[in-house]
Amino acid sequence: MTVSLQLLFFVLIGGLTNRIRGGLFKLPSLTLGRIIHSVPFGLMTGYLLNEWLSGILAAIGLFLGLLSGWGSFMDMGRNTIQYNKDNPPISWIVGKEDNTKPFFQRWRRDFIGMGLRGVWLYLPISILLQLTTFIPFWSCLSGLMMAIIYEIDARMGDKRITKYTQAAEVLMGCYTYGVWFVLEKIYG
Repeated sequence: MTVSLQLLFFVLIGGLTNRIRGGLFKLPSLTLGRIIHSVPFGLMTGYLLNEWLSGILAAIGLFLGLLSGWGSFMDMGRNTIQYNKDNPPISWIVGKEDNTKPFFQRWRRDFIGMGLRGVWLYLPISILLQLTTFIPFWSCLSGLMMAIIYEIDARMGDKRITKYTQAAEVLMGCYTYGVWFVLEKIYG
């Protein structure tokens, strides 16, 4: 299989599995959704690096990165309902939701929170893959794109074909598998 076909295949798998994790189907637990998204990621990593220990570590890393939620950030300041959700450790940095504040303050909090949440998502993968690969630790900074992906979804507004954040879940899954595919091809 050519590299471009491999990339397309894994990107589509990433989009699908992240959407399943995010609620495409009614799953019995959040843990099962995290496993559904993490295991193919580990298989992709093991296949690309031809080292299955790296694949296992990548799957564990993604699973750990998915443990902390991001529900209080994903509306990108557009929701006026007060949730008072706490999504540690990111909400410890940017503060809890306060929907009594003006839009720009809510948006700034959510945009920064989503960017940091993306870094937090990739941090365990970066740390664990340091044990077996030459993928740089700073690769976790690619998670900053999570803020932009969710902002694009939020700006789609009524133009969305799907329900709220579903497009972002697919895009984020495609991005996750795609960026790590490229990193593994370059540094693996």
